[in-house]
Amino acid sequence: MKSITVIGTGYVGLVTGVCLADLGNQVKFVDKNQSKIDQLKQGYSPFFEPGLQEKLQDLTQLNRISFFSELSDCLHSEFIFVAVGTPTLENGDTYVNDAIAVVTDILNWYKQSQCSQKSIIVIKSTVPIGFNQQLVDLIKDYGLKDVLNVISNPEFLREGSALHDFFNADRIVIGGNNDDSKDSLKQLYMSMKDIPPIFLTSFETAELAKYAANTFLSIKVSFINEISNLCEHVGGNIKDVSKILGSDKRIGPHFLMPGPGFGGSCFPKDTLSLRNQSLKHHYQFDTLDSVLSVNKKQKEKLIKYLDAFFPNGYQGLTISILGLTFKANTDDVRESSSLFLIQQLLDRQCKIKVFDPKGMPNTTLILGDTIEYADNSYDAVQNSDAVVILTEWNLFKNLDLKKVKTLMKQAYFFDFRGLYSKENLDCLGFKSYVIGNQY
Repeated sequence: MKSITVIGTGYVGLVTGVCLADLGNQVKFVDKNQSKIDQLKQGYSPFFEPGLQEKLQDLTQLNRISFFSELSDCLHSEFIFVAVGTPTLENGDTYVNDAIAVVTDILNWYKQSQCSQKSIIVIKSTVPIGFNQQLVDLIKDYGLKDVLNVISNPEFLREGSALHDFFNADRIVIGGNNDDSKDSLKQLYMSMKDIPPIFLTSFETAELAKYAANTFLSIKVSFINEISNLCEHVGGNIKDVSKILGSDKRIGPHFLMPGPGFGGSCFPKDTLSLRNQSLKHHYQFDTLDSVLSVNKKQKEKLIKYLDAFFPNGYQGLTISILGLTFKANTDDVRESSSLFLIQQLLDRQCKIKVFDPKGMPNTTLILGDTIEYADNSYDAVQNSDAVVILTEWNLFKNLDLKKVKTLMKQAYFFDFRGLYSKENLDCLGFKSYVIGNQY
């Protein structure tokens, strides 16, 4: 059993710490947000992630995890995982101030307490290339290089399947310039039932690998969206094209379903950040410029499709939005295409009703009472003129379409996830748009 401190209880920190505790380690969480800590002490996760709350409560019962709001209460650990947010600013720079502040607090505590406990600071946050070496230099400046080391250990968890991804990882990346520290972290992961390939590498390689993984996936998403758009012009079945493309083992089937553009906390910020870092190193990363442009246009096209069906405007119309999160199985609405479209519709003075099984609380924090929140899918479409599907939740895949049509005033149906057959919708009397189909 290893002693571990995790700083930050967001998606990455909480999932990582809970999973490490599940492997038999003793984990202390620290977060300056006292309300979050209070909630976690009660056994409740501050966000939705399948299976997380149950595991959180089980580990609390086993006294395997504990929660603190003061960093000084939990620094006597062999590993200190840093998992604080590093958002990308509008100019493309990565905001690392919180990460620097946390590490500085650790160093100050070690200096003031004259602590001799050796510890490894593990950076889980996504940070710019070169950041971890700066931390090594900072530790040297504090005269603490004999007790503290830094390791880059980027995460590759997907929201909605994070627990599964941790325990069934494709790989673990450990970057640093101290072989003993890298091996110590490797040993921590050796207690996993299925040990994935573990790459021991440099700081720069580990940092770049994280950005490369996310931006490559954003390229796949943008590419299939472009192919889908082309299908709408020339014909062809986008679902079949995706299956044929994905059957090639060199390509694989994942991230090949068209949609309203990528969102969330990773793809948008990491693509923009890597592009910006490239520019700072005097390299024009043309592919990433294209991806950002394609994704922006994909979101902007949503309102254009609706405008084409309502050439006389939206006065007096009610639009129903099914799905608010950027993907299914999460409550995360950051950078979601739904919020983008809703704002466009609000600007056009129409009434909006929404339903999402997990995303409405977070949406309320952003949009308040500017829209109406329904209790379920059918409540959302009651007396509406158009229904718009933007998230691929399972419950949206099995709607009683006859019931939906009966409940609506006008039967306009926009499926931006390709959940339904356009032919079937048209046969039922809907005026429909289904992504990737001619209309």
